Amino acid sequence: EIQAVSSAESNNSLTVVNSQQQISNLVSSFSSAASISSSVFSDFDPSIWIVKNQTSQSQTHLVESYPADTALSAQAFTYDQAVAGMALVESGNLTEAGFIFHALLTRGNDPGFQGFKTVYNSDTANGATVEDLRIMGPNAWVGLFCLKYYSASGDARAVELALKIAAWIDSLPAQGGARAMGANATGSSPNWGALFSVENNLSYYALLKNLVNVVPPDAAVKSSLEADLAALKLWLKTSA
Repeated sequence: EIQAVSSAESNNSLTVVNSQQQISNLVSSFSSAASISSSVFSDFDPSIWIVKNQTSQSQTHLVESYPADTALSAQAFTYDQAVAGMALVESGNLTEAGFIFHALLTRGNDPGFQGFKTVYNSDTANGATVEDLRIMGPNAWVGLFCLKYYSASGDARAVELALKIAAWIDSLPAQGGARAMGANATGSSPNWGALFSVENNLSYYALLKNLVNVVPPDAAVKSSLEADLAALKLWLKTSA
């Protein structure tokens, strides 16, 4: 006989459910609750909020990450730009996604590019920010956004920027196929060049996997991307 356990709210004890009918009733209750939740959020489109937020940043077209938090006023975190850009592409707002891409492309074209900072000012290009770091994870997500934007727009510059990001990540301190969270900075606390994040490296793996699928078979960089992908996969399977 099938048995399951449910909470009895009247006395905070556990009640054994020992009939198929009772189990069916529970499933029906849960399904109804899920249906109500689905109907509540079915009309919610996050891209509307993103576009409204972005429109208010007329100089940079970046999305302010925490508009309701005065302590983080005008802060546009790079990870948020990548995720917002992907959401805009997915929702068909390609023009608005292009605003974010072009803002990032301008910074990616800086001479001596060494990865994107973790946060930029959403009011002005050179405005103040709450931190000055260059970390692998947000950069990998920017690369993923670039490839999603390329798939919808055909703008080859997006692939070029994704490759530039991958090259910067590849230059970071290595541990097998993995890469550190940032450049080595002996004496700093923390030293991001000595920290290896599984989360960051999973993002890097996703970037490499997508680049391998996008880059033409005869491209000179194809073999190195495949080698990096294989080495990172081995690290994730054996050392992570």
